Amino acid sequence: MAVDTRSSIRQDLRRLKQAVEDAVEADSSSLGEIRSVLVNAQQAVQALRSDGETGAYVVPIPAERMREYFPVTDWPGRDPTPDQMAAANARWEAALERGRQHRKEALEQLGPVLTSRQVAERLGVSTVTVNDWRRRGKLLAVRFHHHQYVYPIFQFAAIPSRGEQGVLRHLEEILNLLPTASAWAKAQFFLTKAPFLGGRTPLVMLRSGKRRDIERVRMLAPHMGEMGS
Repeated sequence: MAVDTRSSIRQDLRRLKQAVEDAVEADSSSLGEIRSVLVNAQQAVQALRSDGETGAYVVPIPAERMREYFPVTDWPGRDPTPDQMAAANARWEAALERGRQHRKEALEQLGPVLTSRQVAERLGVSTVTVNDWRRRGKLLAVRFHHHQYVYPIFQFAAIPSRGEQGVLRHLEEILNLLPTASAWAKAQFFLTKAPFLGGRTPLVMLRSGKRRDIERVRMLAPHMGEMGS
């Protein structure tokens, strides 16, 4: 199926290339619009790839509202008026403010966070090691679109005897039981009270260090998000 999909995309790409070449040759007055379409398409594809690889937190902008933020596309071939530009800027600033609010609310839920450098200093390792542990699933990191990774402080052991290399014991094991979840979903899992855990959070259970508590978190993790979990 993946081979067929790649083949179809390559065929579409060849057809698109030919269509662009034909349009460029046929009408030089539309070159600006053609370039705008291509740039937007490129940015959209890059954004899909970036978000899929990083699990970045992106403030959603519904497709039907995109034209509100960029009204220039409603008047092809004409420069927008000052009023139109002012309206577009106002809408865009409103969207940015919503994004800042979402970020603030998300960080309030996560609690304190550390940068890669701060984690390295805390654990006595290099930032290269910190990034490697993140990629391997030994550490949990989240990030907002085009911002650096931050590491929730809840995953680090406050007492050396309850950690492994400064990290909460069994954290890596539980993270590996959530392989398909986004970084944000994983963070939410650790901080969400569950009836199966007696109304406690997985984080509290892991911190207890009790074998029974840890086993119950192991049992819960594969069922993250299910009703009643």
